[in-house]
Amino acid sequence: MNIDLIWPVLEKKNSKSGRASAPRPKNAVYLSSQSQLEEARRIYDREIDRRKTADSKASTYLAVSISILSIIITLAPIIYSIITPSKYHIIASPFLFMAIGSLIRIAYYSKKTLKISNFSLLWIDDLSVTSFNSRNVNLNIYRKIIKCIDSNKDNINDKVTNIRMIDALLSSFMVNSVIFCLSMALISYFLAIYADGETIIICARCNEFA
Repeated sequence: MNIDLIWPVLEKKNSKSGRASAPRPKNAVYLSSQSQLEEARRIYDREIDRRKTADSKASTYLAVSISILSIIITLAPIIYSIITPSKYHIIASPFLFMAIGSLIRIAYYSKKTLKISNFSLLWIDDLSVTSFNSRNVNLNIYRKIIKCIDSNKDNINDKVTNIRMIDALLSSFMVNSVIFCLSMALISYFLAIYADGETIIICARCNEFA
């Protein structure tokens, strides 16, 4: 089984953006045609949509994780009474703890995503006409849009990365929960079969303490 499915880990890259290592050539110029301006606006709108989608998902995940954690805390005495009757039930407890840990990490990454709020936006002053030459106007707007996209790229990518991490943690929570429930059911089944006191062969270490 893939270990990332049980306990995913976020790997951080050394450099956040590739533009720092690959600067533009000195003779590079901004294209100012109408098609290039429209493409820049489309990319800008797409990045704004990515940001809004990430914030919306983070808010939902945060609310859901806190709600489930509250339910688990409320049912903690019942869960404890289910786990503790037999030493064999302790075998399944790590999966429960990892499921709870995944929920805590979901809340953490959701909060971390919502805290990323430093973004550059276009305002009406940025679009003010400073020249009657349409080419210069398009060039000025194009430059400001590209500047905003470059400034926001790393923060938006961080948000999207956190959301992908939350998706992986949600899968981890579900897998650990299913394994815990199946383990508890199987252990209870074998305990019922061997209720007459026979040794249950689960593992050599367990039998030493049986």
